[in-house]
Amino acid sequence: MISRKYLIIPLGFLSALLMGTVYSWSVFRVPLENSLGISSSKSGLPFLVFLALYAFTMPVAGELIERFKPSLIAITGSLLLSAGYLLSGYCSTIHQLVIGYGVLGGIGVGMLYGVPVAMASRWFPGSKGIATGGILLGFGLSPLVTAPVASTFIENYGVSDAFVLIGIGFLLLLPVMALFFTNPEDYSKQKPSVAVYGDNLPVTRYSSFYLLWLLFFIVTFSGLMAISISSPFSQSFLNISSTDAAMILSLLALFNGMGRLLFGFMLDKAGFRITLIISYLLLIFSSLTIATLSPGQSMKFVISMAILWGVFGGWLTIAPVSVIKLFGELNSAKNYGKLFTAYGFGAITGVTLASKVKEITGKYDIIFYVVFFMAILGIFIISKMPLQKNKVIPVTEFTGK
Repeated sequence: MISRKYLIIPLGFLSALLMGTVYSWSVFRVPLENSLGISSSKSGLPFLVFLALYAFTMPVAGELIERFKPSLIAITGSLLLSAGYLLSGYCSTIHQLVIGYGVLGGIGVGMLYGVPVAMASRWFPGSKGIATGGILLGFGLSPLVTAPVASTFIENYGVSDAFVLIGIGFLLLLPVMALFFTNPEDYSKQKPSVAVYGDNLPVTRYSSFYLLWLLFFIVTFSGLMAISISSPFSQSFLNISSTDAAMILSLLALFNGMGRLLFGFMLDKAGFRITLIISYLLLIFSSLTIATLSPGQSMKFVISMAILWGVFGGWLTIAPVSVIKLFGELNSAKNYGKLFTAYGFGAITGVTLASKVKEITGKYDIIFYVVFFMAILGIFIISKMPLQKNKVIPVTEFTGK
């Protein structure tokens, strides 16, 4: 019989693959705009609320994962996510869709997401980066599968039935996989009574937490903004159909997924500072290239977007592993939940600003200048951030007070 340990990563991968359907939202936007008669900014609202609730549920879910059976939290999240998609199929207004898809779906993913991530570090303590990256690879690769599937459902059955079909699939699969997410038998013995690095202070007492939060915010602002506009941006810039744009989305998802695995491997082998610097140099390059593209530069467009998606995906591995490395295993799920609020603020600002820029200027490329200057700021933050092992600096010491 296969050991439960070796089921954690494949089942975590599959769960993440289904949860990552949210990254295929851009294929729903134009059909929803046509069927509901709404603007591009309004069609982004369910996606925006989903990401915000997903992020802001994470601290609560992290606390629950520490206190209750992880499988129970995962099952609850699975049912909420399934209900969100099922109800979305019966929504006739954008406000109903915000509640069904955005609120229920977002809370569902927020509950479920942290469970397989926590299980990766607990079952594979010696290779947290690659184990976490292996699970989150599914989230990144999701649009590779779900964007064409959702696009096919929309074309053949309409956008409402597409939501229902996806919800049924989630309901049949996710709760069953959630049953396998349990702690190792000796986890309670291995769990330290105090933080690894000598104290039991909250992570919010340390400057490195806030610097890491800012770095995570910049990347999620950039990545979620790009994800939210990838389909319409590709259609307008490349002059292609929505079906072809869904194929482009699948290619970008491949880079998003591989970024999670690649940066996880890089963390284990090269360390924090090198990994973070490489990620931000790639973000600088891709954002500036997209911002300065001329019509007809299709290859540069696809490559630059792919790199940006890859950096964003990589940070979904960098962030949870960084929390454990810097602050220890104790309360790691709860601590990661606090850090993950950066994802929520990144979603709100990135998606909103992209929609507003498109409405005002009629173009998307200007927003990438903002990303470029934020990435420059990120390099400065990395240069100031204490990343060495066993060196976590209190806020009072960092500020000199």
